[in-house]
Amino acid sequence: MSGISKKAGRVWCETGLADEWCHHKDEARSYVRKLYTNEANLYPDPANGILNVEIHSLATPKENRILRELCEELNETQTCHLGTNLRPVYKTVSA
Repeated sequence: MSGISKKAGRVWCETGLADEWCHHKDEARSYVRKLYTNEANLYPDPANGILNVEIHSLATPKENRILRELCEELNETQTCHLGTNLRPVYKTVSA
């Protein structure tokens, strides 16, 4: 992904988070940075067409609530992972 695409994606994500869950753009920007550097486990299940994505818990209850809601919204899109026939299924897990 090009630097421009990454930046555009990050801005879109920050704007969406700020509008939906965060009170301020700076708060959303900080959350997105944490999310991008957070650990996740990937478990492909090609037989069922699923890519299980387990995202590790974040530092605060508020961040984890936002993460759970974000996972729910992403799961509702039923979008296949780019270049595959696998549909990501996101969930949070304790670290």
